[in-house]
Amino acid sequence: MKKHIKLISAGILLVILLIGGYIYFSQQKPTSEEYAAHPECYDSGGVWATFPDTSADHCFSPGRGLLVTYGCDCGPSKCWDSEKCVKNESYQFEEVIACTNSGGMFKNGKCECPSETYGDDIPLYTYEEETGYCIDAFGLPGGILGEEERAKNPVGEIE
Repeated sequence: MKKHIKLISAGILLVILLIGGYIYFSQQKPTSEEYAAHPECYDSGGVWATFPDTSADHCFSPGRGLLVTYGCDCGPSKCWDSEKCVKNESYQFEEVIACTNSGGMFKNGKCECPSETYGDDIPLYTYEEETGYCIDAFGLPGGILGEEERAKNPVGEIE
């Protein structure tokens, strides 16, 4: 009887070791070329991956387009802030969403508007603290919000 218990225990231990070994060795490790192309992603715990929409794994940037994109997949509790994988809780939702939806990028705790300029280096977009939007010279937000606003009010109707 004791021999059977020892044999069953050894069998269970062997199965556990086999499953653990399979999981450990089946995890895909980056090749040296993949690592060299995206070291900051791998160093911060992410994996360079393909995404089915335009969100990649950017912090709180909703995927709106159906274009396949590539980016750093940081896992379920983290997101990519354009430099490294960070915990999702480190961002203020409303501020980030207002920034990204108006064409900006929330980076290092602040909204950075697109750096496009008119002729003599006059910024095309500026950050408006009151709304949290990147706005253009006409006072309209950029990005998706601007597209929606322009669709509601064609150019000739904007006051």
